Amino acid sequence: MLCKNGTQFDILFEITNSTYMKKILYLVLLLPVVLFSCTKDPEAGFFIELDKPKIGQEIFFHNTSQNAETFEWDFGDGYMSTEKHPVYRYSLTGNYDVTLTSFNKKGVADKALLTINVVEPSLLVVEVLEYWEEDPVEDASVILYKSLDDWNNQKNKIIEGFTDGDGIVVFSDLDPIVHFVDVWAENHDNYLLKEEDVAFIMTQPIVPDKIQWFVAWVDVADHGKGTARGARPMVIKKLERKIAGKSYPGTYKGPKDYDYLLNKSVKKK
Repeated sequence: MLCKNGTQFDILFEITNSTYMKKILYLVLLLPVVLFSCTKDPEAGFFIELDKPKIGQEIFFHNTSQNAETFEWDFGDGYMSTEKHPVYRYSLTGNYDVTLTSFNKKGVADKALLTINVVEPSLLVVEVLEYWEEDPVEDASVILYKSLDDWNNQKNKIIEGFTDGDGIVVFSDLDPIVHFVDVWAENHDNYLLKEEDVAFIMTQPIVPDKIQWFVAWVDVADHGKGTARGARPMVIKKLERKIAGKSYPGTYKGPKDYDYLLNKSVKKK
């Protein structure tokens, strides 16, 4: 008799008048032992498709274990799972040792280990504030360009988003370069600020796997009927810039709520 794992068992059948019943009894008693010994040892294994998953991003754990019936996952942050193919999200950055323990029917176990590096999402948070009063500007159109020439000529825009009630718009999946920020709202823009100092419209180079903040300062401006975007409007308030104390890029004062930022982010097409 040949088991699944290749082990050869020789069971002798001698059918005679005197021993027939004994052989049948022997076979009945021996067969469960043979079948039990044929159970293969488990081989644990799994993989994920993400190179560096981000905070809050769903991670699908693909279980490739062989000869296993039950499973125990340790995600390295104190959380466990007994699902075969779990889906998990991390809430903090760091390296996590994920361990899968696979068990066969006999309770024999095997382990597989994978270290996962969880990083911050690559986000640019633009906060649009009026220069003098530092009030947030709602429903402002924010366009990013890759060069000053594109900004001046309003061509080859990378992406556009609109600020919320807090004057914030979030962009994701940007290239690791400096971006030039064009802001236009019903009564605000950043055009004359750019003329005074181009740094008012320039972000720092985008750093992958980091959240960066940029304060886009704007003037109160008269966008009368027929005024096109890009036109240099009349500024209502007298220009007496106080560069000292103004940060560009600025530091966002809100919390680092990753789910909030990811859910409202505008992705580059």
